[in-house]
Amino acid sequence: VKQNNNYTIEDSAFENCTNIEKIKLNAGLSSINNEAFKNNISLKNIEILNTTSIGVEKLKTIGNSVFSGCEKLQIFEIPASVTGIEEKAFVNCDKLETVTFEKGSKLDYIAVDAFAGCK
Repeated sequence: VKQNNNYTIEDSAFENCTNIEKIKLNAGLSSINNEAFKNNISLKNIEILNTTSIGVEKLKTIGNSVFSGCEKLQIFEIPASVTGIEEKAFVNCDKLETVTFEKGSKLDYIAVDAFAGCK
């Protein structure tokens, strides 16, 4: 859903899409809602671009179960603008090896089970 220069990925928008291997999300993404990419079993790479353009919001929250079951996801960089990672956001991402936080991170909380089932 797009409003002005900003957009949101709605609940379950790409849930159970089994052929997506790479996602590149443009600047202006303000929210990835619950279960947006849940069970994308082929997803390996996610790139979230941020910008400082006037009128363009930055991603604030990674919602519930957004990437849960993305069993091939290996690396994820949390943008500095993210303030919270909700419950089960990355649950059962079996291959997730590296999570980095962009310099200047504003992360305030990570739900207790956000990374449950990850190695």
